[in-house]
Amino acid sequence: FHAEILLSGLGAIMDVAVAIAAALGEIVKQKPDVTFLELFKSGRKIGYDIMGTMINVLLFVFGCGLIPMCLIRMNNSVRFVTIIKLHIPCELCRFFVESIGIVLAIPVSIIITSVMMKMSVKKVKKIC
Repeated sequence: FHAEILLSGLGAIMDVAVAIAAALGEIVKQKPDVTFLELFKSGRKIGYDIMGTMINVLLFVFGCGLIPMCLIRMNNSVRFVTIIKLHIPCELCRFFVESIGIVLAIPVSIIITSVMMKMSVKKVKKIC
């Protein structure tokens, strides 16, 4: 169960971090004199947009995975009440943990990317 949470959440978190890094990199490429605060605010706006769609994707994945899981377990003589009591809470827990991971990945990736991009711009200015 723990491995399932880590592996399935890691894909969504990695997708969010890469999308934010790519967008901030493009902002710095188009406007190298952008300040750290402007870059951070832009990253926050981008992150909020991405967060909504990624959490919706996780919710739909949860729903789509729940249907065959219920059918297979009911086909194997597991009562519906048992599925509701034992299996659905685990799936909900997985959804909430992955959602929290996405929400926490956004500010972390914004800060790391903003610092790295501004440092690389300073190095390029020193060389020139």
